[in-house]
Amino acid sequence: IMRNSPVAISAAIKAVNANFKDGVDGYKVEIEQFGKCFGTEDFPEGTTAFLEKRKADFPGK
Repeated sequence: IMRNSPVAISAAIKAVNANFKDGVDGYKVEIEQFGKCFGTEDFPEGTTAFLEKRKADFPGK
């Protein structure tokens, strides 16, 4: 897990934790966090690394 994007890991943790809060729609939080990941520098790096079959070097932004 630690080799993945720190931005994506943080978003996943927020989404999971939201499920344990009363009155919070965890599914909605998951969708919002997932959408935010697309606007990060980590997203194109991860996608490019996957397509090039290489290890990603995530900037964490």
